[in-house]
Amino acid sequence: MTTELFEGNTFILYLLFVLSVIIIDKFNERQKMAVIYLCTYGMSFQEKASCIQLCILLAIMMFAIQEYFTLDRKKLSIFHKLHYKLADFLYMSIFQYKLWLVIFALVLRDRMWMDAGWMTESLGIIFFLLSVTLFIAALIWMFNVPEVFYSISHIYEEVWNFPYYNADFGSDLLWRLYIITEFEDDLIWDRQKAYTTASLEYVKVWYRNRYLSGEESEKEADAQRGRVRMRDIILFCKRMKGHLHGVLRRGHSTIPMQLIRILSYRHGLVFNSTKNVRFKKYKLFKRKVYEWIYARMFFEGLKNYLKLELGNDLLDYKAYLVYLYPHIVQCTIDGITYAPAMKAFRDDEGKVLPMHEWDIEKVYKMAYGFNGETITEKKIAEKRKRVEERRGFKE
Repeated sequence: MTTELFEGNTFILYLLFVLSVIIIDKFNERQKMAVIYLCTYGMSFQEKASCIQLCILLAIMMFAIQEYFTLDRKKLSIFHKLHYKLADFLYMSIFQYKLWLVIFALVLRDRMWMDAGWMTESLGIIFFLLSVTLFIAALIWMFNVPEVFYSISHIYEEVWNFPYYNADFGSDLLWRLYIITEFEDDLIWDRQKAYTTASLEYVKVWYRNRYLSGEESEKEADAQRGRVRMRDIILFCKRMKGHLHGVLRRGHSTIPMQLIRILSYRHGLVFNSTKNVRFKKYKLFKRKVYEWIYARMFFEGLKNYLKLELGNDLLDYKAYLVYLYPHIVQCTIDGITYAPAMKAFRDDEGKVLPMHEWDIEKVYKMAYGFNGETITEKKIAEKRKRVEERRGFKE
């Protein structure tokens, strides 16, 4: 009776197998993916199996496993929008699980190649060997990916150690937040929704603040009305080329991008200054793409989630992200590293002071210390003058 029930129902058997794999607690994520890949690739040796259909089935199952059958509960709540789930699935499938390489191997196993008029026995053997090689390479590459990420639930817990409702966003706190952004992300207050440098809003705000003032603002207004001269277009392209070079080579990460980087990476984080790293440019590229995608998804998703949970409009959410920064990111002051930076501000009993009570002079030193810059009185005086001119805060 059981044999008759499952006879010819390959999809049901495949589904049951996948479900049995994902509930095995002793396997990590990569081991589970490897077993599913092996099962799927093995099915390509059945005469009736269509490798193209197997590719589609594998992609659908992987998407469902990563985005809906996950044990990461906060991921389900924060990445609740479909395009967030698709972006997460594509990044993980391409860079972490090498799904694209497995699909390529399956496509080479499809019978359409064997039925082609130009196919010979020798070419058939080459296609088979190439398919097997690609599949083995995908497994080896997947298990050797150095980047390991924390779960969204873990990231949420790290953030929520400093809940939104515990911060008093008064003038004393804002003063300290403005100092931090003057060093780390001075455009954050001018942006509405842009969490990363890879957004049209960020480019507009950056370009306006960097290059447009007075008569040039009138040119921008003319451009918006369609009166754009070729000279202006060429100038814009040159400036954007220089900016993109800085983004890719020197970082230029926004505060949300830096936060998601520090909070997410469990292992394998690579910086420009990191030495003796193989495929360093590729790993930096992967890291930057991760920041671009996940900074917006996580912090926008978190905002929507907290609005429902707290019943609050979160009008100071932008300030909250800056408030999180010294509570999560480390800094170096007078040769001493504080991880995170808030540990530099303690009272006589050793307890960390509320941020609105932090010493202003030391906040300037902390802001320089995020990048490990040499701190001098002249530098602090220059930054203090800039903050006073732009924000109106004076001691």
